Order: sequence, then C-alpha cells, then structure tokens
Amino acid sequence: MANTHASHGTPDYTEKYYIPHDSPWPIIGSVALFTLMIGAIAYLNEWGGGWVFLPGAVLVIYMFVRWFGTVIGPYGRLSGSSDSAIAFSRPRKS
Repeated sequence: MANTHASHGTPDYTEKYYIPHDSPWPIIGSVALFTLMIGAIAYLNEWGGGWVFLPGAVLVIYMFVRWFGTVIGPYGRLSGSSDSAIAFSRPRKS
C-alpha cells in the first residue's frame, strides 16, 4: 500500500491536455453558470419567482451556441454541401 502513488507505471497526461488559446468562452461559461446558480438560490429561498432562472439560462444557452459555433464553424455546416469537409479530410497527393 505504500507504493500506491508511485510514479512508475502511470501514464503522463500533461502532453495530451488541450487548453484553447484566446478563447473567451470558458470565462463566459463560468459567469453564466454563476448567474444560473444565483437564480437557483434565489428561487429555492423564495426571493423571487421562476423568472430568476431566466438570465442564467439565457447566458448558458448563448455560451453553448457561440462556443460550439466557434469550434464547428470552419469544419461543418448545417445546410449545404459538405465537400469542403470531405476535401479537408482527404490526404494530399504529393
């Protein structure tokens, strides 16, 4: 039991962790979730009606739509042809 936290034999995950650079969405998501939780606290303590969830819910939905739009943007479309995505995935001939 003394060697349960030994470093030998455990994979190193530091190289595989991705942090998006110059992205405002993590901080916007944090603010949105904080606002949603403040609304939940206010509702459960009867400081307001059900409408207190609305600002937080709108911010969370906004954040998800914009963040996924940023990630998916150049690689996929909801309508139209997917030729650009197929061309992007094909290996180049040299």
